[in-house]
Amino acid sequence: MDASERSFSPAPGVLAQRVGAELVLVHPETNQIYALNETGASLWELLAGGATRAALVDGLAERFDGDTEEIETEVPRLLVELELHGLLTGE
Repeated sequence: MDASERSFSPAPGVLAQRVGAELVLVHPETNQIYALNETGASLWELLAGGATRAALVDGLAERFDGDTEEIETEVPRLLVELELHGLLTGE
C-alpha cells in the first residue's frame, strides 16, 4: 500500500475539545495534553471519519486555499508526531 493511501483516525479514547481556534487533545492513558493550532485542528476534524494522507492534503488545501506542496510536506510530519504520541492510529 502506498503511504498516501494509508488511512488514519483518532486513537480510541483520545479526548478533543475546541478552545477558540485551537484544539486541545488529551491522551487517555498518560493524561498528556496537546494543543493543535487552527490548521492542526482542521486536520484532526478531517481525521474523525478516517482519512488517507492524500484526502487530508486535499481537504486542508481546500479549507485554507494553501500551497499544496507545502501542505504535502507538513501533513506527514504532523501525522508522524500524532502517531508517535499515541493520538492516532494508522492502517
